[in-house]
Amino acid sequence: MFQTQNDISTINKFLTISKPSKELTNDFIIILSKSPNSYLQELLKEYDKKYTPDLYSTIKKSLSGNLQNLILSLFTPLIDFDCIQLRNALEKIGTNEEILIEIISSRENSVLKLIKEKYSEMYKGRDLIKDIKKETNGSLREYLLLMLEGKKNYNTEFNQSECEKNAKDLVQAMDKMWGNENCIFNKIFCYKSPLELSIICREYHKLYNFTLLKTIDNEFSGNNKKFLNLIISILICPSEFFARKINKAVKDIWKDEKALIRVLISRRYVDLVQIKLYYRQLFKKNIIDDIKDNINGIFGNIILEILKN
Repeated sequence: MFQTQNDISTINKFLTISKPSKELTNDFIIILSKSPNSYLQELLKEYDKKYTPDLYSTIKKSLSGNLQNLILSLFTPLIDFDCIQLRNALEKIGTNEEILIEIISSRENSVLKLIKEKYSEMYKGRDLIKDIKKETNGSLREYLLLMLEGKKNYNTEFNQSECEKNAKDLVQAMDKMWGNENCIFNKIFCYKSPLELSIICREYHKLYNFTLLKTIDNEFSGNNKKFLNLIISILICPSEFFARKINKAVKDIWKDEKALIRVLISRRYVDLVQIKLYYRQLFKKNIIDDIKDNINGIFGNIILEILKN
């Protein structure tokens, strides 16, 4: 049972007391980690009615760094969160194509529709399609725009002969698979379901004696190689991709807390259970143990509680 007034009082005390007690800190962590996003939106509204300054301003004043980023993200509606990540990726010097690919490739058609609408609402005078046209180019731009049309298939059945034909098309169009307008890769990967793409990759292997990823490693370089590997990994098995993403964010010498926040916020209500299973399978270790070993403080404790729940 949620207790709105008690919870906003706890949040206010934690943010305004110079040295919160261990018990208060724990209560704050539990509220943030166990509450669904819809309830956190309710707390945000009630907090702003009762206290001045508002919650966002108080968080920004009281906290800093990754902890501030995490708390603000938890109180942000999920569609708004995606829009913020996309805008940040587009507006900085040197567009962050990897974040564009990560978000647009891993969201379902209905979510992409909401993102396009909300983006224009949040950033007056801007349009996500136009911004992507301006800030990207070539086959990547075509891929992102096709994905944003929201016509991807999510069927759980497949046509074997059609998958075989798609695999042959990829083999025959090797030099034109990516890097030009109307490339064969986009025609296939922007519309097929994860199951169909898995079958196409299997049939490709049979025909060519190389996996598609191996072919990309051999035939492409630089950004084209990076983008293709990223797209295929996300589209075929997003849960496995995000398990690897978390591992890299946590275990690298230069930890990527922003990526860790982005993954946990965006996948928390989608496939976090599957991500944890893939993590154990891939790295032979519980994801919670790796977080304990590599991420500390209140930031790390909130991440741990989110994963436990």
